[in-house]
Amino acid sequence: MDAPGLPSRKRFDPIDFAPGLPSKTDFKNIKQQGNTRLVIQEHSTIRNPISHYDMRLKDKGIAHSWVIRSLPGDKKKALAIQQPTHTAKYMNFEGEIKKGYGAGTVKKVYDNNVKVHSASDDKIKMKLPEGEFVMVRTKDKNWLMIKTAAITSKQKYKTGVVDLFNPDTVLQPKVDGAHTIMELSDEEANEIYSYRTSKKTGEPIQHSDQLPHLRDLNIPKSLSGTTLRVELYGKTDKGPLPAEQISGILNAGTQKSIEKQKQFAPLQPYVFNIEKFKGKDVSREPYTKKLEMMKQIESQVPILRVAETATTPDEKKKMFNDIKNKRHPDTVEGVVEWHKTKPGGAPVRQKFRDSHDVYVRSIYPAISKTKHEAGGFAYSLTPKGKIVGNVGTGFTQEKRKDMLINPNKYIGMVARVKSPQQYSSGALRAPAFYTMDIEKNLKN
Repeated sequence: MDAPGLPSRKRFDPIDFAPGLPSKTDFKNIKQQGNTRLVIQEHSTIRNPISHYDMRLKDKGIAHSWVIRSLPGDKKKALAIQQPTHTAKYMNFEGEIKKGYGAGTVKKVYDNNVKVHSASDDKIKMKLPEGEFVMVRTKDKNWLMIKTAAITSKQKYKTGVVDLFNPDTVLQPKVDGAHTIMELSDEEANEIYSYRTSKKTGEPIQHSDQLPHLRDLNIPKSLSGTTLRVELYGKTDKGPLPAEQISGILNAGTQKSIEKQKQFAPLQPYVFNIEKFKGKDVSREPYTKKLEMMKQIESQVPILRVAETATTPDEKKKMFNDIKNKRHPDTVEGVVEWHKTKPGGAPVRQKFRDSHDVYVRSIYPAISKTKHEAGGFAYSLTPKGKIVGNVGTGFTQEKRKDMLINPNKYIGMVARVKSPQQYSSGALRAPAFYTMDIEKNLKN
């Protein structure tokens, strides 16, 4: 129920149905865009002493209004029941309504500048301090207010050479998984999505339903509202899952994705950074504090494993050499150095290979007639660009056989290859296959 009415009607038009409410049947067209104001008033009425909220979006001299039960960001999805259009000046009211329509108490609990990206009578996209939201009319006066992904950027690294003797840094493995965001909730399903957005919808690429073992994790109430950056990866007796298998799992439909994980290995999170802790933005906190938060989460939810962290020179040297010499169980990719006290951790990445991303255009067979396997693939530098060379080394025998049997599994995908030099033509000198690029091969 809405909350018009004032102890005194002098500030409002006397012909209003109720103060601030010109008509109980008038719903103005929604067309506001750009910067505006959003106000939420808590309202307890005599008829219904249990409080609800009245949300009002300013549109010039009017205020589009909805009744809501929770504040923005408290839930991923919340019902919003549209109310008749109010006057904009009513957004400032606080006080007691002694009698008449809406009699009770009104208190303003939210007043912020917001940006409306687009608006119509059926859909509104806007940015609030709590993140990006979309409101969609579902039926008649019922709308759904949905918080969309607040994080649509990749973790930024500086590329350089790490200092194993710097006491102000820690070292972690650079796991070659799918960089993913996890939002934890004690009341609703956990949300798992890519920082990349779909070209079709503009929304983040969702993985929640493909990962029910992570989506349905029981999260303590004390950790609700936490947002983590993780690498999704899988481990088998032979080592980490190859990149193309991870891409295949995440690109598959829900049921097929679950079946693939049963066949190969379930994808697990490797936690390396934290953006929100218990609803609070901690993205700029020093990495030592972030580590404490992540370890606290791991202690309560062990599957949310924090990245292995080396702190002493001896620990750093061992990790560095194990990864470089292919002895580490999780990766051969490289290392990440986090500064303990700089805001956000200011990470530096050192890779152990000069790599290039190329597009697989065709698979060619091995020259030997006795070998039923692929010899390699032809590549271009863009999806449909000119083919500039071939890659014929770096493959396992198992992969060569799979490439020949299932060429369409690889054609069109982005492969990462090692090469000491790139010619002016774009061709690579002595390229060797290293892995498939997981993130660039996610369908969107």
